[in-house]
Order: sequence, then C-alpha cells, then structure tokens
Amino acid sequence: MMAKSIGDIRFALLISLVFVLFAPSGTYLGDPTTSQTEAFAIVYGGKINVPLEKVRMVQSAANEGQYFVWNKVGERYVSKYGVAVTLFYLPQAFLYKKIGSHWKIDNFNSLWLFILNTFNLVLVFFYIFFLKRFAELYSRNKNVITTFVLLIVFSSYVFYYLRAQSSEILQMVLFLGWFISLKRKRWISSWMFLFFLIHTKVFYAVLVLFQLYKNRSKRDVIPLMFLVSTAAAVFYLKFGSAFLTGYHQWHPEYVTFKISSLKESIYGFLFSPLKSIFIHVPAAAAGLFGIKAFRKKHPQEFKEITALVFTTAFLIALMPAWSGDAAYGPRYLLFLVPLLSLPLITVLESVAGKVNALQRSLVPLIVLMATMIFGIQSQVAMLQPTFFAYFSLKNSWLSLVVKDNQCYADTNRFLASRPQSWFAKEAYKYLNWNGESDNIPAFEKKRQECFIDEKDFRQAVKTTYGPRNILWGNTP
Repeated sequence: MMAKSIGDIRFALLISLVFVLFAPSGTYLGDPTTSQTEAFAIVYGGKINVPLEKVRMVQSAANEGQYFVWNKVGERYVSKYGVAVTLFYLPQAFLYKKIGSHWKIDNFNSLWLFILNTFNLVLVFFYIFFLKRFAELYSRNKNVITTFVLLIVFSSYVFYYLRAQSSEILQMVLFLGWFISLKRKRWISSWMFLFFLIHTKVFYAVLVLFQLYKNRSKRDVIPLMFLVSTAAAVFYLKFGSAFLTGYHQWHPEYVTFKISSLKESIYGFLFSPLKSIFIHVPAAAAGLFGIKAFRKKHPQEFKEITALVFTTAFLIALMPAWSGDAAYGPRYLLFLVPLLSLPLITVLESVAGKVNALQRSLVPLIVLMATMIFGIQSQVAMLQPTFFAYFSLKNSWLSLVVKDNQCYADTNRFLASRPQSWFAKEAYKYLNWNGESDNIPAFEKKRQECFIDEKDFRQAVKTTYGPRNILWGNTP
C-alpha cells in the first residue's frame, strides 16, 4: 500500500512538472480576483470588510452585487463567492504580506503571479493524484489508467483550467476527493470533502442527497446538522441573513431554475462549438463507444453515476447562466469531466485486451487516436493566448462593424460558429500572413466582407492575440 502511494505521488509530481513549463504569464481575472481581494482584506484589515476603493476596481456602482455584495446589516462589502475559496487564498495573502509588499494585486504583479502559480501547482498535483485514484476504481490495468489520466489532463479543456488560477480547480479537486471517499466508504473524509465543496459553491448542496443515499446511516444526522448550521452562520456573517447565498443582488434570475433555459442549454452542452462538452472533452465523445460495455461491467454504479451526472447537469441546464458566461468551454461542467469520460476506460481496456486481434481493435483505436490528436491540438492552440483573448477579440471585432447592419449579425454568428481554439489558430495564421492571394486566412475573408479597415482590424487581432500567456521565455 505504501509503495503504491509513493508511486501515485511520483506520477502526480511528474505530470505536475509539465505545468511548471506551461505556467501562465498572467492571472485569471474576474471571479477569482473577488475572493483574493476578500482574503487580502482579512490579512491587511483584520476583518471581512473589503474597502470601497478595492470594490470599485472590479465592480461599478451600476453592477452592485456582480462580484461583491453589500451587507446591509454589517454595512460592509464581502465577496459573493464561497468562504472556502477565500480560505484557500488566505495563506497566499499572508505570504504576500510577509514578504513585505503593499496591497496591490493585478495582472502585472510578478510576486502575486508567482504565489498564485505556486499554490495552483499544489492543486494540480492533487487533481492528478485523485484522478489516478479515481481511474483505479474501475480498472487494474496500469497502462489504461495512465492513458485515461493523460487524455483527461492534456486533451480536454481541463488542461486550460489547470493552468488558470481560479476556483474551478479547487472545486474539481474537492469533488474527486468526495467521490472517491464515498466510493471507498470513508465516512469522515467524504463528509469533510463535501463540507468544503459546498462552501466553494452552494450549488453542490445537491450532493448531500447522494451522500445520504450511499451511506444510509443514522449517524449522518450529525454532520448534516453541522453542515446546515455552519452554512447558515456563514451566510449570516457574510450577507446579513442565514437565507442569503450571495447571489441575491446582481441579476438573481441568472441562477434561478427556469424550464425555458433548457432548449438553449441542452443544445449548447451537446452541440454548441463554444460550449459543447464533447468538443471540449473528446475523451467523453470517445467514451460513448464504451457505454454499453461499462454498463454491463458495472450495472449498479452505472445507474448511480448516471443519476448523479444527470441531476447535476440538469440543474445547471435549468439556469439562464448555464454557459458560465465569458469562459472557455462549459465551465460549470468541469467537475463532471471524469464521470462523463468514465466509459472511455472500457474502450481503452478493449484496445489493450485485443493486441493480438488488431482488426477487432481498429475502430476503438482510430477513435482514440482521433481523440488524442484533436484534443491535444486544441489545447496547444489555447496555450499562447491570454485567458480572455477570444472575448476581447469578439468585442473589438464587433466594435469595428456597423451595428444594425447585416454584416454585424453575420459577424456575430461567425464568432459563435467555431471553438475558441479554432479562433486562436486562425488569429496566429492571420498575424503571420504576408498577403499571399493563394492562402487567404479566414479572418481576412471576413474582414473584406464587412469592409473593415485593414489597419484597425490587424491592430485589434494583434492586441488581443499578440501577448503570450506562457511565463517562461515571455518578453514584456
């Protein structure tokens, strides 16, 4: 057992080192900045009270509640996001202050970037460690397990978010820890993982139902009461009421369950170039070929996992904010990627078990090769651009087109017709284009169709896709 644990640690460390090479040169702004700012407020001010000037750096008065919520009872600003995320950033803020720096966190602060990347690597390690343990629950073949982990990490949009210093990776780690603990009937650790998971995002409270179903024990009453009481206490402390979760001030309808959202969200999760789970997780698409075999091998677990995936994904699909807003891929489905890709293990075992019957392995082998090539190419394309390059390009591009014009509508459709990785590849192709008439990039064709000034357009593409998001070898 000890030798196995050491082996798993070495495996996770080895893959984590790859992320050192691809460490980003900028920070992931937006939601994470909110929790980071709250952590800094605690470290520098000694209380949960974000100064107004810090709030206004990321949130205008017209968008009250978008990131920071005004607590009317305590008369202070607090982060709308889970307290567990703030707790994760607390030691990072303490370290930043210990070195002797003033409170200044932005995309150009090299010290803060170093601290974020370092702590993010710790989460990367735990995610890979847990992902391997997860795969070991369903296969004993070492090659299958290794291939499964590598495909998830390097050929899906998980790779992008493992680089981004956001709370998504924290949620992914806690969810895997919870699932593995539940599967192995580790009562204490499963409740611990679930406790912190819910305190990253209250949505995960739905997992309590699965926790109670799997345990079926009267002793679950104690941790359940503790979970409810602490959640109520945290909500009261942060938002002024035990019944407020932080999403009540800025467009609460975005996180309200609505049947009307299903048509758009289901299409988006399945077929949309920008949000399809199968485009952003090719392993899940390849795994479709293994569903029947997986169901036959694990009938009871297949039902339970299907119920878990369907319930959580359906609830997310009911929300108008199902897409995760300005994000790469279906951000809210990240925690489900290992479960959605699970049938791939049976495909891998099929290939591994038919080495001497190549003709019978040809179909799954082709599927796996296509999965690996498409997925890795997509993630390589997303390596260089800054985290929100696509959305910056979209805004800049549309600003150069006359509104209320057919060209504006066509451009909008065009910008939603391909994955972000395609736009990254095309952007670099355009920037490296020397004007050859026999090899005109797609960007240039669209520019000409809408009669956009060439100088302005090239500047827009260069500004958004010119900066590199790889720390090593990056020049200012």
